[in-house]
Amino acid sequence: MQALSHERTLPNPFGWLKGPEGLAGRLALSWSIAGGLSMVAMLVLAAFLSGSPESAYVPFTVSVYFLVGAAGGFIHGALVGAAGRPPSVSISAAVRGLEAAGLWAIPGLAAAWVAGLWVSMTGMAASEAAPPLIATIVGGWLILAVAAGWALAEAAEGLRYAMQRWPERRPGRVLVLLTFATLLIVFLWQRPEIWFTDLRVSAVGAIILAFGATVWIALPVLVLALHFLHQWSAESPVWEGPHALQGEDAVG
Repeated sequence: MQALSHERTLPNPFGWLKGPEGLAGRLALSWSIAGGLSMVAMLVLAAFLSGSPESAYVPFTVSVYFLVGAAGGFIHGALVGAAGRPPSVSISAAVRGLEAAGLWAIPGLAAAWVAGLWVSMTGMAASEAAPPLIATIVGGWLILAVAAGWALAEAAEGLRYAMQRWPERRPGRVLVLLTFATLLIVFLWQRPEIWFTDLRVSAVGAIILAFGATVWIALPVLVLALHFLHQWSAESPVWEGPHALQGEDAVG
């Protein structure tokens, strides 16, 4: 009976990704898959802009882009997930979700990498127009769209909780918006180059990069900077201290 009871209480990695306790893990996993595929899509866009769309299908380059996007997505998703866990979820429960996400990332990213290779063949499909190849490419883009939609849905929930948990959210929101506006103006004025190419992004690409840089780079920096500034000048009326988390905005 004791052995049977023990078996019933064994951890369930799949269960750790369900419900509120699994939000952190789902964020890390979805952002990792979507991040890897998005980097491949950017590579394909660069190839089309260069006038040689078939050049995107270089498995080594595709794999490097995919791994960079997947690793960056997992790290940022994990940070947002831990900070944006629901009020009833402890940090230890969020970590268990991240551990489960790490396990599921192995088969998930392997499948997404294959889909990324399909996406990278978009230029080949445009020139050859072979039905089986076109069907493969469409399948890769559909997987990318589903992954992006999943990541955005999880991000909306996680960021909402993260903003509630952020004591310095009052000045932080203003600074985040100002940062995004500044990056947007700079990127539209001087279009950034796509890595390892001589190509510059389009206006739409500049908007996406400005948003990504704000969320992935500027936001974590602002959170840390405002936290230390708050500790140094906690008596300033500009700041909302720990008491602001009490009442309806209180989180665990």
